[in-house]
This record gives sequence, C-alpha cells and structure tokens, in this order.
Amino acid sequence: MVTATCGEEIYGYERKIKSICPACKKAIEGAIYEDSGKIYLRKECPIHGQFEDIIHVNARVYQWNQRFLKDGLKADKPATGAVNGCPHDCGVCPNHVNTPAICLVDVTNRCNLKCPICFANANVTGYVTEPPLDEIARIMEHFRNITPNPPLTLQLSGGEPTVREDLPDLVRKGAELGFKHIILTTNGLKLAESVEYCLELAEAGVNGIYLQFDGIQAQTYLSTRGRDLLDIKLGAVENWGKVNREWQRRHGKPRGGIVLVPTIAKGVNDHEIPGIIDFAVAHVGTVVGIAFQPIAMCGRIDREKVHEMRFTSSELQGRIDAHTKGVLNPWYPIPVISEFARLIDWFGDVPTVEFSCHPDCGFANWLVLDEKTGQLLGMKHYVDLDAALGYTCRMWREIVADGKEWNARWLERKIKKARFLFEMQKFVLKRGHIFSLLMRLILSPSYESAEAFMFGKNLMIGCMHFQDSYNMDLDRVKRCVVHYGYMSKDRSIRQVPFCTMNALHRERIEKEIAQRLGTYHDVRPEEKIPVPVATVG
Repeated sequence: MVTATCGEEIYGYERKIKSICPACKKAIEGAIYEDSGKIYLRKECPIHGQFEDIIHVNARVYQWNQRFLKDGLKADKPATGAVNGCPHDCGVCPNHVNTPAICLVDVTNRCNLKCPICFANANVTGYVTEPPLDEIARIMEHFRNITPNPPLTLQLSGGEPTVREDLPDLVRKGAELGFKHIILTTNGLKLAESVEYCLELAEAGVNGIYLQFDGIQAQTYLSTRGRDLLDIKLGAVENWGKVNREWQRRHGKPRGGIVLVPTIAKGVNDHEIPGIIDFAVAHVGTVVGIAFQPIAMCGRIDREKVHEMRFTSSELQGRIDAHTKGVLNPWYPIPVISEFARLIDWFGDVPTVEFSCHPDCGFANWLVLDEKTGQLLGMKHYVDLDAALGYTCRMWREIVADGKEWNARWLERKIKKARFLFEMQKFVLKRGHIFSLLMRLILSPSYESAEAFMFGKNLMIGCMHFQDSYNMDLDRVKRCVVHYGYMSKDRSIRQVPFCTMNALHRERIEKEIAQRLGTYHDVRPEEKIPVPVATVG
C-alpha cells in the first residue's frame, strides 16, 4: 500500500507485480517496494531463488511519477490470443493495453562493427537474419492497419541497417505507406563516409537519425565498441548537417535531426554524460536531442555484475541536473503528455501519437537556448507546466465524458480550441521562440508543426530505460508503445514489445527467421565473438 503523498517522505511503499525469473524466464511474483528512501524490485523463483534490483534512488520522486499512469487506446484486433500468459504470448495479445507509437523493424542482424557489448548481431549469433523487402513491407502494412490508432513513426534498426544495399527502397516503402517520421538507427560509419549517401537517404524519406553515441572520449569507444569511433561520430554529425543545410536551401526547412543515443553503464561511460550534453548544445540544430539509454543486462551475467553496472534513470536525472544547474527539474515521465497530444490532435482531427507507456519507462524535457541572453533554460521558465498540464487533462476528460472523443463536429472542435488557447495564456511565464512554436502546434496540429517544434534552438533531453530480465515489471510490458515487427513461421505478422524482445524472445525469433530464410549458417563459427553484453572495459 502507499502510505504518503508526493510532498512527504515515503515509508512502506509497496506494489505487487509480475516479473520473470532471469534464469528460467518463467513468470513469477514480485514486489516493488521502498527501503531507506530508495525503491527496489524483489522477486523469487521457486527453483532459482530470490533476485533483487534497484529501480529508483528517490522514493518520493518515484511515487510522484506513478500518478502519471495513463491508459492508452487498445488495439481493436490483437494479433495473438492469451494462452501462456504475459510475457509469453507476445504478438501482441489481448492483455496489451495500448497501441504502438513506433513500428520498429530489424532489417538485418549483419553489422560493420564487432562491439564487445553487443549480443544481437550476426558476428555474435552465427547466423544471418535479413528479411527481404516484400516481407518488411508486409510488416509495415500490418502496423499501418492497426486500429484505432496506427503508429506514425517507423524505426529501421539492426544490426546495422546501412549494410543493406536496398535500404533506400525500404525507406521509400515506409513513406509510401504513410509513416510520417522515418528514423534510421545507425552507428554512423556509412554516414561519415559519404554525404551523398546521407542525401540519398534523406531523399528516400529518412527524417530522423538515431546515432549510437557513447561519449566524446576515444577511450570510451575502445571500451564499448572495441575501436576509437569518435572521428566517425563527428563525421556523421557533420555530413547530416550538410544535408540539412542543402535541404533548407531547396525546401525552406531542414530535413530532420540527429538524436544522440548513448548507452550508459556505470563505471564505463557514466562520466561522459556532461560532455555528451555539451556536444549536443554545441551542435544544436543538427542535433535535436539526446535519448540516454541505461544499459539493459540482456546477456548471461552474474548477479554481482548486474549490481555493479546498473545505472537507473533516476541517477541519470541527478547527473543531468548537476550539469545543467537543475533547469530541467522536475523531470516528467513520458505519459504526462498523453492528454496534451490527444487534445491538440483532436482539435485538428488528425491521427494522434500514443504516449501512454508506463511512467517508469522514461522521461523527456527540453533545453531552450534563450535568443536574447544565450542562457540554457527549461520549459518551466516559459510555462507553468503543472497548471497547464492539469488544465489539459481536465479538458480532455470533459471531452471524453461528453462522448465527443470520436464524433465531434468541426464547430465543436473550434470552440474548444479557442477556449483552450484563451485559458493557456494564464499559464505563460515568458514569451519567446519556443512559446511561438508551441502555439503553432496548438493552432495547426500536424506532423510539420511538431517537426518545427523540434528544430530551432531547442534540445530534447530524455531517457528510455529499457528493461531486462532482472528488473522487469510486466505491467510496463503491457503498456509498451515501441513494438518490434516480424513475420512468424506461419507467415503472420507479430508485434513484440521492445523489452520482451531483447530480454526474452530475440534469440528464438531470429533463429526462426534465419531458418525460414535459409541463412542459419551464413556466418562461419570462427568469426563469432563469444562476448556477453556485460563484459565491458
């Protein structure tokens, strides 16, 4: 039970959960509880014993986050039945409570690097998983046909997607099917080699780059990736910046930004957090955000190593606050903007984006470069966020209560929008470029206005704290909004929530795909790298 409110110290917080055993992967009972002001997860397998992991370093903040738990829009037609119980029915099953925001496709498991911390490429597994274009097109079509709320974002991942010669064709297919935001997840090697290749991808439809970026020191890359990649990362940023300037010249706006994606492990590269932020600020415009990812322990790891390397999202917040003087604090979990997203999309009668993941999944905020002073400020300096978000929630609930969520007339939407804009003026603390972009987003909700908000002198700083078998809470799995898509052996399309894919299903699925495609032995045994994910440094 919960025995205190947000503003008090928390004693005795406990929430019963379902998790999995890290050894046998069976679903087991567990609890998330407070001890000495911190939050822990404890669970026990009848065969393999008890496991414990830290979840959050501040129990008061953790409980405050839980008030932002939101229900999403459940899919009309689940792809599988509920037979074996979560998380063994992923497909997704009827127990999933929302629709995906992102269609994620691993287009290959081949890679042009051999990173010590990687566990999911052909160099490690010994087989190639590379679905043909028509199969990937079917996966995309499946996601775009999800009702009532198909995802607008396509993320092409791997392995390393750029090793595929037909990658531009895959991108074009995604754009043709109506994905508005097409993200390429990459190590940057091929982007750094050729600005012409970057432009080819941009012309095909790529308008976002997720760049693997573990730090700004050569030694960090030697530890995490096995070679010094710093110049390659800088080259990738430089070349994509050239593409954006060319796109601006041709079309009057940039093509898309780079989000730096640092995988953070304690004792390995957590010291790089300040430098990564400074690098992003120095390249703002080309770099539009940082998506920190505390390492997920998805290999075979002893328990001591898990505790040694575990780096929680709450520790990350503390490091960011220390470097930015707290301008982004308080940190709001991602689902806080669920009602805001639905409301502004309702105003414009346009498809919405699903933000109803679990509060423990991650957080985001924006650093804003003040045009007059050059200071770095947070959104809280421009808007009374608590008041604005509270009013937004009340208006959305009013719309739902009136039965107008799906069938409001044009005039009703316009009246509500006018009232919303009038009330929002009360919460303005400081006007500026960021406020103008926010007003544009409300007045004219569209992908283009959301895109404009991401550019200029704004820098998103966020975190996705993906789960592994040690810290898994199955309630988070049921609320996942990032789904892998793949074709099963019966040729039906399945969706798998991100965390269960990497912690539970990946090996089985990739072997299944490789066997079906006849590529199960395409990597010679002597080329394999038998290094588990946690052996870093």
